[in-house]
Amino acid sequence: MMSGWVNAQNVLRKCQFCLKEFPSPNHKRHEKGCLENPANIRFCIVCRKRTKHVDNKTCSYKCSNIAFKRGVALEENLEKIRHYKTKLWKKVEKKCCVCSEDKIVAVHHYDGNHSNDDENNLIPMCPTHHQYMHSRWKHLIEEKVDKYYHNCV
Repeated sequence: MMSGWVNAQNVLRKCQFCLKEFPSPNHKRHEKGCLENPANIRFCIVCRKRTKHVDNKTCSYKCSNIAFKRGVALEENLEKIRHYKTKLWKKVEKKCCVCSEDKIVAVHHYDGNHSNDDENNLIPMCPTHHQYMHSRWKHLIEEKVDKYYHNCV
């Protein structure tokens, strides 16, 4: 014999935002925190992509490092950081100044000051030679880098 009541755990209800089904007691809690809920949509303060969680201010570790390790959270400073590589690629060809590698190119700060994103301070380098500049092997490529810097400035 069936009684008149239904166990709430057995009743599934769809979320109105993501359309996934949840047991009735959890339904409202899910809708309140659902990432598809327009009230929960947030965008990264660095690159403007959508964040993966309601409480996040950035979308990735990379953007988090840009925004917080440099101690930058002001909008005008983020705009400057966001585009320093883009400015460099408009000024110079995207290839390593030592070996002409053009597949993967990093940006080296010539004066060693990582907060100085002036385009005259930035030098394109492949990851290998960029590591050289920050190691004891710096002397092997320093002459080429200096020559490149003085020709571009």
